[in-house]
Amino acid sequence: MNADGTASVTPVNGFITGPQKTILRPDQAVTAILIGLKQFEGFVSAFHKIGSRERVSISREGLAAAVRLDENGKVEQARL
Repeated sequence: MNADGTASVTPVNGFITGPQKTILRPDQAVTAILIGLKQFEGFVSAFHKIGSRERVSISREGLAAAVRLDENGKVEQARL
């Protein structure tokens, strides 16, 4: 959202320009993130985080995985 109240839509690969860098100007704010779910049809996913403390889990490592199986139960596509 711009300071004047107008909005725009930008694909994530055009929004992120580098480590901790985006195209966002000081007078703009992100008000929504749209995710097209059609590309994820048939996927199952999981996320695992490993923390170094019992009470407060400050993650040291994390892994997300998504897998789509074919009609025979074989992996058709996998994403990490």
